[in-house]
Amino acid sequence: MECLLAWWMHHPDRLPVSFRPSFAYYYDYFQEDLLQFDARYAVYDTGLFYTLKPESRFSFRNIEFDNEYRTNRVGLRDGDSILSSAQVICLGDSYTMGWGVEQDSSFPVRLAALSGWKVANLGMASYGTARELKGLGRVDTSKLRCLIIQYCCNDQGENLACQKHGYKLPISSRDTYEDLVRAARSSRIYFPGKYFLIIGNFFGKSLLNKIYPFFSLPWERKDWGKGQEDQARIFLDLLYHSGINFGKLKVVITMMDDPENMQGTFLKEAERLSMQMPYRERFGKGLLFMDAGKLLTPDDHYILDAHFKASGHEKIARALSKLLTRDLPSR
Repeated sequence: MECLLAWWMHHPDRLPVSFRPSFAYYYDYFQEDLLQFDARYAVYDTGLFYTLKPESRFSFRNIEFDNEYRTNRVGLRDGDSILSSAQVICLGDSYTMGWGVEQDSSFPVRLAALSGWKVANLGMASYGTARELKGLGRVDTSKLRCLIIQYCCNDQGENLACQKHGYKLPISSRDTYEDLVRAARSSRIYFPGKYFLIIGNFFGKSLLNKIYPFFSLPWERKDWGKGQEDQARIFLDLLYHSGINFGKLKVVITMMDDPENMQGTFLKEAERLSMQMPYRERFGKGLLFMDAGKLLTPDDHYILDAHFKASGHEKIARALSKLLTRDLPSR
């Protein structure tokens, strides 16, 4: 049985649909290599907690993908020249960074190719909105015309911490970062029977929960999606207290996440609140909203990994290009 489960884990396209949630749960906690907590690819940063290793090239892989990365002098998956010439900047986490796709297939790069605008990719795995906005201060924004901010429900913890600290995000120590690196590495250590023990336990409890909710089965990927109304308010509060000049910039808000979370209320609630005081006075007509979830089909998602395939990035880039053509004043 253990051999079959191991084979299925490494051949997810052959995995029975009913088993996929249990295997995805295992993948999230015990299989997936987290680039941001892997010393081969990332380094501690006093201002942002971590970045990718500056000016490096490496291959990053998980079960469903194997991609090349090229980083610039500030540890972003982009070139150096764009740091001083960007007309459009994409802020976000691993979805914006292009987790699971080649560098030239990420939606910021495809947006640049489709629209003709100079687009910078400031996406970084597991950054929340607070760090994304802080990282914006590391690049030249003198030519900036549009800011695209990609939200994910796992931003909420960081965003709330920033709000509670007077909109100044506390950054943890190097020791804390190194502890997380060790924990991430330890979680992937295999022992005989591990697949059967963990996957079987989760699958069995999930079946019983269909009869009656006997077991609490916390799963961050799914649990993050709860309370999206509160998440939207905290997100807007961070924008409200940011240094963004909404009178000069268009700011596009979109959400990329687990498919179920993308069906939630975050975008609608953020748009509704943005039209009320005091947000309306601060933002004016500077905010635009794009629902990426409506663009994607199951074929655009990986089976185990929560991220999008290149086809999903292409659809998002095309939709953003149309939006910018419609709403961004011509050069």
